[in-house]
Amino acid sequence: MKSDAPYIMSIEDLRVFYNTTYGLVRAVDGFSMYARPGEMIGICGPSGCGKTTSFLTLLGIARGVPGVVSGRAVYRGQNLLTDLGNYVWRETTSDGDIIKKDFVGWDKHYAGLIEPYLSTDLYMVFQEPRQSLDPYLKVGDQLMQVLSETGGLSGNERTEKAKSLLHRLGFRNPTAMCDKYPFQLSGGECQRMVLAVALAVQPKVIIADELTNGVDYATQVLLFDVLRQEMRQREVTVILISHELVTLVSQCDSIVFFDGSTTCEIMPKSKILEKDFHQSHPTTIHLIQDAFNIQLPVRVAEPENGDSLDSGVGQLRQIDEGHWVLGDRP
Repeated sequence: MKSDAPYIMSIEDLRVFYNTTYGLVRAVDGFSMYARPGEMIGICGPSGCGKTTSFLTLLGIARGVPGVVSGRAVYRGQNLLTDLGNYVWRETTSDGDIIKKDFVGWDKHYAGLIEPYLSTDLYMVFQEPRQSLDPYLKVGDQLMQVLSETGGLSGNERTEKAKSLLHRLGFRNPTAMCDKYPFQLSGGECQRMVLAVALAVQPKVIIADELTNGVDYATQVLLFDVLRQEMRQREVTVILISHELVTLVSQCDSIVFFDGSTTCEIMPKSKILEKDFHQSHPTTIHLIQDAFNIQLPVRVAEPENGDSLDSGVGQLRQIDEGHWVLGDRP
């Protein structure tokens, strides 16, 4: 088992299953990642592999049937999935395996674990920024409301803080921007406004889902510059969910790769820049080949030693500092 001491957040072997009329769906079947304060971690994989589902479920936003069924998610020393086994269990029926859940007991238990951290410590910027804004309120009022809830600022101080945030995010006339409704904003303006709301909260961890989706290059550079400032000044941890591997490699310190709904590799950026793939998982190599249009030898050198983490289809084995690869179950 890996020590949680250096990490602000660590997730190990998270599994999220759903009971459907077609049987048990393994939406996430072994997701693991580690994040230190001040790091940017990339989550890479094709659409539908469980990138967003993992974090929506952990934050208690996506309460499917049943949702999280196993795993470990530690934030600042607190396991957010403590005593999960008391509320979720597997049953075998004539139609196959199903997952049973005590929803009332689990929701009450989980609320006590996660709610103290929601928004204040852990903040998620969703994939569709316009849907995160109230269409009936001016965006300035929404930003001011968040600033008022953080406390400690007078009315004038909140106004100045709001203008400062918007100016940092490239709005030349913050006063005019605050007087607009969400439908009057472009896609890039909505994305910057949602990030301004996130920064107003001053969380310890920002989970950004497809932050650069539909945003022009200049706006992308601005968004990452602002996030880097927060990482340097307040040691904010950024978890960047994206299918754009080139963006992740250019910005992130480490990247988590998905194979199906399972984490197949956790790879430091340095390994990618050095083109050191001789121990990489085949899926990682294929993703890198497609993203960078290069040819790489597909070969998996199974590590001989190191810690391991169980996953749904094998084990993540540590082969170097910060580098974990999925191998066959022994």
